[in-house]
Amino acid sequence: MRRPCLSSGPNPNISDYQLIDGAGDNLLILVVQAVTLINKMLLDNSQRLSGFIF
Repeated sequence: MRRPCLSSGPNPNISDYQLIDGAGDNLLILVVQAVTLINKMLLDNSQRLSGFIF
């Protein structure tokens, strides 16, 4: 992952927002992956854990 240099732009706030936006995108990807993994685990375990409500 390439991180934009803070001193590259004339306005440092723009670079700060780019960094925050990039971190938010990565966090969103991680959350989606985690939810997908949890859903897959619950579906795989649903046959063995019949009657168990998560």
